[in-house]
Amino acid sequence: MDMLTLSQKHGMYRDFYQHVRDALFVYDLVDKKNVEDYLKTINTDFNTCMRSHSDFIFKQVKRKTPPPNQLLLAVKLLFDHYGPLPCAKTGSPLFDQECKRIAKNILKSIELGHVSNIEYGPPFYRELGKDKNGLMKYGCSRGASSVEGYHQAIIRKVSSINADLRLTDLVLADYRLYLNIDVL
Repeated sequence: MDMLTLSQKHGMYRDFYQHVRDALFVYDLVDKKNVEDYLKTINTDFNTCMRSHSDFIFKQVKRKTPPPNQLLLAVKLLFDHYGPLPCAKTGSPLFDQECKRIAKNILKSIELGHVSNIEYGPPFYRELGKDKNGLMKYGCSRGASSVEGYHQAIIRKVSSINADLRLTDLVLADYRLYLNIDVL
């Protein structure tokens, strides 16, 4: 999927991406309520914690991507609202012509259902147990798979030596051996 490449110097850059994140990944209401109740006990709130410790929130609250009809409306409203907003310093809009083209492609992908969670699909979260505050911690498998690290390690090993096929095969055999020993 195309990604919007926006100027990080634009005053609305961060605000825009935070709103897009919240439109794409909707919080589980029960988990969010549990975290809000805990945050009240330490004299803070959900939004304040999101600004300073979003990693805490993301480990405690499951999120899902809404169905295409809901997501399309939310993202289109964000694009329409933020896209033409001028930067306070440069006066240029948040979306240039290339971003407008990419935004249309993103909206089309959303409309086709390529972005939303699959209804009755595999779960993205697994429970890891409760933390010291009594909140459930979750592990999320959304994004890169566990194989990603393996592939990146192979790329680093092979590209660094600029080897021929025979040496590459030997390096990979050695890597597999040590990886399998570590797993056992």
